[in-house]
Amino acid sequence: MDYSLEHKIKKAVEFEKSGKYLHAIQIYNSLIKEYPDFIDSFIRLALLYEKTEQIDSAIDVYKTGLDLNSENTDLSISSGQFFIRNKLWNDALSVLIDLSPEENPLVSLLIADAYFHLNEHELSKMHLLRFIISNEQPELIHEAYLYLAKIEYLFNRFEDALKYIRKAEILLNDFWELHFVKSKILYKLKMHSHSAKAIECALKLNSKEPELQSWAGKIYIECEEFEKAESHLNKFLELQQSASTKTHLALLDALQNLDISQRKKTLSKLINSITASDA
Repeated sequence: MDYSLEHKIKKAVEFEKSGKYLHAIQIYNSLIKEYPDFIDSFIRLALLYEKTEQIDSAIDVYKTGLDLNSENTDLSISSGQFFIRNKLWNDALSVLIDLSPEENPLVSLLIADAYFHLNEHELSKMHLLRFIISNEQPELIHEAYLYLAKIEYLFNRFEDALKYIRKAEILLNDFWELHFVKSKILYKLKMHSHSAKAIECALKLNSKEPELQSWAGKIYIECEEFEKAESHLNKFLELQQSASTKTHLALLDALQNLDISQRKKTLSKLINSITASDA
């Protein structure tokens, strides 16, 4: 590496570590002009812009870098990951789709992620399976299994979804969404007590997610544990702060005076009015 380039990179990194972001940005911009084929400058500058919430500037850096270095795989993958983190699914596909998964299997997982969020679930599944078959980066394979479980759930193939979620939980057992997906799968399989255990695991990891609370209410209705159902529905309403909260809370209070059959019917009606879609 050219001594001047090495020295400037080292200086920019020091500025970053000390929080002097503007100085680091100035150095990276000068390096891009002086060494347009040095990929690290583009990646470091884009990541610094992202870190400081200057997303449009980060996009411009990546697009400039790709225009100048269209064949560089590292830059394409870095930009694809950035676009995915920022929910720019079509932009991610545009930079990843022509890369070779054989050379870098991570490409398959990234493309699958983008397709999943664009509701192209069959295409997502195809790339997920390709990633798993590659047997590369095993620490990420469990993430692929979680996506496959979500896809099979959406297609109402609940037994297959459960198979994938059990593979995913080997390494993702501390991830709230895994337990949430598992709970929904078990609910659809009418394994309500197991579904309740899974939703409680999810809630222990993330009690602030309204959808978890509403699903917990839905599940406990089926378990005929109405006090728990009411408790979770109340928590949902507190988190949701919807316009109809007062109405729902009044209805919950009224439930205290109903018999079991009436409570179940009324709770079911309530949960249908506030719970998120099964999908």
